[in-house]
Amino acid sequence: MSAALDATTVSFSVSVLTATRGNASKRLVPDAHGRPIKDPTHSLSIAAGYIEHVELAGLTGFRDLLQRITQQQALVHGIPKGSKPGDILVLTTTERYTGAPRTITRTLNHIDYPPGMRLIMCDYDPAPEAPETMASAGELVARLTGIWPAFAAAGWLATTSTSSAIRDTQTGDWLKPPEGMHVYVLATGDVTRWRELAPVRLWLAGTGYTKFASPNRHTGVCNILER
Repeated sequence: MSAALDATTVSFSVSVLTATRGNASKRLVPDAHGRPIKDPTHSLSIAAGYIEHVELAGLTGFRDLLQRITQQQALVHGIPKGSKPGDILVLTTTERYTGAPRTITRTLNHIDYPPGMRLIMCDYDPAPEAPETMASAGELVARLTGIWPAFAAAGWLATTSTSSAIRDTQTGDWLKPPEGMHVYVLATGDVTRWRELAPVRLWLAGTGYTKFASPNRHTGVCNILER
């Protein structure tokens, strides 16, 4: 993997998915004790919609795109196979797919990650059991640079992770303050290979740990997650 020469302006492509049936985001509601739980009537489940191939001018264009995305939209790092910038295709589920023209599913059968400039996201979601925490995006990038020196030459864009915080929409109070971060970089090369090596290098650098997931509501069993 090699870093982008000018990440602020170099062109690259992503896709924007818009849900017309179902939800592109999850919602939390209070339980009987006032604790936030997932709303069973508003779960993350996209049944139908459309997907657009979007070409962007570097991380500057990507920043502007993030500011326009709505709660019924989601970002896809790949693009529909054979598509061109500006193409809009109908999105359906695997169960409902019939092979109709300009209709695809959100699977690797129809989504491609071609060679060239690609968008990579590093998702940082701290937890009490984590071996260390980062106070700022700059600190996180410095830590990543120590593991992958190519990060030193790459432009990056940092945002707050929307899934790492919980806010009461009625009172405006933070039930869980924002802590997580997303750091985006542009790079070329074998991104698939980088994705395979990333967890290994992170663990070897001493940042890996395991945690228990939330218990399954039917069985009570907790999965062990590698982080």
